[in-house]
Amino acid sequence: MAFSAPKDAVIAWEGNSKEVITAFPDAAKYNLGFDLRLLQQGQQPTDYRPMSSVGPGVFELRDQDAGMVSRDLSVESSRCDPCVALF
Repeated sequence: MAFSAPKDAVIAWEGNSKEVITAFPDAAKYNLGFDLRLLQQGQQPTDYRPMSSVGPGVFELRDQDAGMVSRDLSVESSRCDPCVALF
């Protein structure tokens, strides 16, 4: 019997969210990409804030660089199954 790994959630890039994140500095892209990968695997990201006022399953991924510039992504994990939608 072959081992079957769970299927990763699909990332659904909404609007220009993919273009926005590609303009981030490399360190921010790495950190946010790592958190997105955790989400795809159904795990908790390292730096996030729930956004329950927006809706259930919506939260914000955060990253700061050495200049203390914050970069945030709004993520909804309950919109489709399995997927992670970015706004």
